[in-house]
Amino acid sequence: MNYDIHTNLAGDVKARSSIKLKFSASHIDGAKGAGQIEGATLEVSFDDGNTWEETTLNAQESGWETKLKLPKNPGGSVSLRAGAWDDEGNRIQQSIIKAFRLN
Repeated sequence: MNYDIHTNLAGDVKARSSIKLKFSASHIDGAKGAGQIEGATLEVSFDDGNTWEETTLNAQESGWETKLKLPKNPGGSVSLRAGAWDDEGNRIQQSIIKAFRLN
């Protein structure tokens, strides 16, 4: 899984903002049994993974994009849980607790 999140140099994003988050999935080059990537899901958590909210994804040329409305209070963090699958039945799910902080 590859993520494109615009943060400052400390890895923070401004609370009370809306951001575009892009991500993609790919296979390891030469992986046997790998098919064409068919789809993905992305969930977001603002409480360190205790609860998750599904996002709406828009397909892009090289992956997917979603718009996140971030909480109003700085000092928290955003966790991500992404999944993807291919046409050969291969699946991945990845959770990143505290993927980035809110300032």
